[in-house]
Amino acid sequence: AEELGIVDWSEVAVDTPVLVRQSVEEEWEKRHFAYFKNGKVYAWLDGATSWTVEKSEYVFSWQDAKLAEV
Repeated sequence: AEELGIVDWSEVAVDTPVLVRQSVEEEWEKRHFAYFKNGKVYAWLDGATSWTVEKSEYVFSWQDAKLAEV
């Protein structure tokens, strides 16, 4: 599964670097993973992490997500 790019998002640690976008026409954006809920990946806004985010509600769900290679 890992070689095919399949991710078990329920096992991903908070603040893991991810790449996200809303559509295939958009460029990937760098973010940090927040959580996975109802089949959607949520990431902290504006490049924040759980350590730097002002409010825990500052997350956004993304249409496409993948783990970043760091």
